[in-house]
Amino acid sequence: FPHMTCIQCGVSNESGTGLLCYGESSEMNELGNQEQNSEEVDLFTVDDLAAERGLDHFDIIKMDVEGYEQKVLAGAGKIIGENSPIIFYEIKLGSDYNLKLIEAFAELGYDSYYYIRGTSALVKFCKGMKPDDSLLNMIAVRPYSLCRFDGLVNIEAQAL
Repeated sequence: FPHMTCIQCGVSNESGTGLLCYGESSEMNELGNQEQNSEEVDLFTVDDLAAERGLDHFDIIKMDVEGYEQKVLAGAGKIIGENSPIIFYEIKLGSDYNLKLIEAFAELGYDSYYYIRGTSALVKFCKGMKPDDSLLNMIAVRPYSLCRFDGLVNIEAQAL
């Protein structure tokens, strides 16, 4: 993919260094403070990384940061404020759900949706809804950006 560049670093709310702690599998690695079974990594905010790389536009952000989402969001205020990217994120953390993320996105002017494969629909997740046991990923979209999905999926205002 010539239009992509891999950067070995972590993202957070502050640039600097942190410890990448190894989980039972690579998708369970996370930033933390255990010194055993970890390594020091460079950390950047999304805003600092974008400025360093000369990137001024983001359409999509995919976050898979094992519970570190709110720190990543705190370090992406400029990019989010200027670009209103669509943000794919994990709602499930271990065997639990991080419903505070939906509130954090709402504070940034985003609604959260989940995708239903059989119907090719995005369904808005409303406050008080109980997540389905199979729910893993969500999509955060500002209301005026829903048009980006025109012709791709159906948008449902509430659960089917």
